[in-house]
Amino acid sequence: MKMRFLIIAASGLLFITGCANTTSAERTARTMDIEVVDDEDKVTHVCRTERAVGTNIGRRTCRSREQITAEQEEAQREIGHLIRGNAKAPVGN
Repeated sequence: MKMRFLIIAASGLLFITGCANTTSAERTARTMDIEVVDDEDKVTHVCRTERAVGTNIGRRTCRSREQITAEQEEAQREIGHLIRGNAKAPVGN
């Protein structure tokens, strides 16, 4: 009886430890970008599964390289405005 309890307890402990031991490489592999190419092997879009804050349900989003570059540039401009103190007050306050 004691042996059975120890085996079940050890199995449960190993299961919990294994679930908690997800490395950043494993998380990155789950959110890997997928490149969409055309007939001439030119990358047209990059797709990735993104999760909204507060959920584990992913949603596939695809963007062109130009859209990704434009979004990165816009984010850098916004950060620059915030650092320099030129940020606009939120509307409605």
